[in-house]
Amino acid sequence: MTRRLDPFFTPPEVAKALVDSLSANSPAVVLDPAAGDGALLVAAEKRWPTATFIALDIDPSHVRLLRATHPDWLVGRCDFLSPRSRASCHALRTVLGSIDLAILNPPYSARGAKTWPIVLGAEELRCGRAMAFVGTVLGVLEENAEVAALVPSSSLTSRKDAASWQAIQQLVSVEKTGDFPRGTFDRGTASTAAVRFTRPGCGVRVAPTTSRRPKSQRLAVTVRRGHTPLHTVSKARKRTGDRNHPLVHSTALVAHRVLRAGLRPSPAGALPTLRGPAVLLPRVGKPMPEKFATWGRGSVVLSDCVFGIECDSSAEMHRTLDLLLRNWRRVRNSYVGSCAPYLTVAALIGLLEELGVTASWEGAQAWRRAASIGIEAG
Repeated sequence: MTRRLDPFFTPPEVAKALVDSLSANSPAVVLDPAAGDGALLVAAEKRWPTATFIALDIDPSHVRLLRATHPDWLVGRCDFLSPRSRASCHALRTVLGSIDLAILNPPYSARGAKTWPIVLGAEELRCGRAMAFVGTVLGVLEENAEVAALVPSSSLTSRKDAASWQAIQQLVSVEKTGDFPRGTFDRGTASTAAVRFTRPGCGVRVAPTTSRRPKSQRLAVTVRRGHTPLHTVSKARKRTGDRNHPLVHSTALVAHRVLRAGLRPSPAGALPTLRGPAVLLPRVGKPMPEKFATWGRGSVVLSDCVFGIECDSSAEMHRTLDLLLRNWRRVRNSYVGSCAPYLTVAALIGLLEELGVTASWEGAQAWRRAASIGIEAG
């Protein structure tokens, strides 16, 4: 995790102006993913004193300062542009699915023409660091959320950020609310602009992203349900050595990836459940965002506690995962059951269809595959 390169803290008057540009009346959870000294959240706390405040920063010295000066906030160290860091950040995981307002002054600096990858809707793009923060924060918010951000004025017209601005404007309403000249920030040489991003539900009607995509360009995936009970695996290595296909159980799904150390040998004769690229997710158990993982290449057998969403390409795999995480409340609500929550095939396919993904289930093949190795295909 690298340290933040340009800690240009937000002056109090700029922080107040940014907070005042928002229309929210009583947000429940307010996030700053690049909190620095906390000036933006201090201004937000004055306006919404009953909210829960989440302060993230990559710099451990900033994190220590925030924890000492604002013990009532949830503070975490996080490299916000890293999916793995976001997945492991306890402060962020605690509120994921309930964040309805974000305010940020993201880092701007970058050497040369360096860009960062982001996924917006169904598009995988590269852009400058500030816009990567904006795009990423939009992906962790609720559907009725608002964002206020300070961005370099040059970003509004730069070629590097043009595609990301266009994609964001298809997802949310965008409004510039202020300008701050050079010299506003101590040691800062760039002029900045305040921009407000409004998601559906905040008084602005925005068409869903999926309705803007031609039907022929919709994501198309195949849902596959694992059928191998874990108790059939215990003697597999003794019987067949390491020549059989690896088996993935839900315990191997960690931080959006499959732990190689968590793979097990599958029973003798077990046919692969799927071939990557695919998104893997638990079928049973409390749904947690970090347990939605990608499987890049190769065939794998899934335990009966795991679903797989087979995709046509690595890009579509990442888009599918991003879409699920972006709509986490819907995903979480698709699991049913009071003791051990579980997800059905019908619920998963219905969820994907709601999100604009064409989903099919090769049920007959799954049953034949299970029957061929003597496993009940329930």
